[in-house]
Amino acid sequence: MKSLFHKFTLILPLVALTACSSDDHEPAPEPTLAEHIYTPNIPTASRVASIEYAGVFGRTFNWTFSYDSKSLTKATRTEKNGNATQSIGASVDYTLTYTPQNVIVKSSDKAVTLDVKKSGLLESMTCGDETCTYTYSDNKLIRWESKFVLDGKTDDEERYSYGDIVWENGNIKTIKFVPFTEADHKFYTYELTYDESQSNDNGVMPELISKAMGIEGVEFLYYSGMLGKATTNLAKSIKITHSTDNTQNESYNFMYRRSNSNITYCNYTSTTEINNVPNKNVVVTYRYN
Repeated sequence: MKSLFHKFTLILPLVALTACSSDDHEPAPEPTLAEHIYTPNIPTASRVASIEYAGVFGRTFNWTFSYDSKSLTKATRTEKNGNATQSIGASVDYTLTYTPQNVIVKSSDKAVTLDVKKSGLLESMTCGDETCTYTYSDNKLIRWESKFVLDGKTDDEERYSYGDIVWENGNIKTIKFVPFTEADHKFYTYELTYDESQSNDNGVMPELISKAMGIEGVEFLYYSGMLGKATTNLAKSIKITHSTDNTQNESYNFMYRRSNSNITYCNYTSTTEINNVPNKNVVVTYRYN
């Protein structure tokens, strides 16, 4: 009996110790989305702080970006029309706040609502009456679809544009961009080539593809990292072909400059297939903090 009692008294402290340890154990804090979101291909590379355009172009946007230690926190968009007077339009501010569940955007223009996965990838965006959804493979954007909300509802017939993106060797190879699904036989094909000697360390987006990527006017989404991986290399050329109207076909060639390994300058020129004469020249300047 004494032996049994002695064994029982030895067990009691162990039970108490185990219970105390369980009570004191705090669950690890859930990581915030900001820990998954970064822009450069190389984490030590600088992040783009501003993008400015000069030259001959249609409607586009200058951008400025602010970051904390991990993520994009503020973006300002300024509309610009490239012509002889280089006219500049209104500006829109976006501020981003990161929570464990989502990214909250405040806008000085239309309200923007994001639905972001725990991986940090953007699943959908609603801005005004438009909702755009995004699909990924291996953390690369491969498809987007945009719909208008009409009379408070959406259905497949109301989808009005989409893009299919094909990747090869870490780069966007082609994009099929359909502006209007009611005329889905009329679409654009973007064909991109790359300079394998030019690494895209800063994660800049190839110029001229934001509309085909479904983010025209909200390019800050790309520079937040929420649209997945950037291309591995810098684009060398883009050929844009319309399925039914060859007067809209254009080809663009790109040249770059670097400073301290940062991509600071992009110059691109366009040539139409009709006369094969360069008719546009644009300089893009990238700056860093």
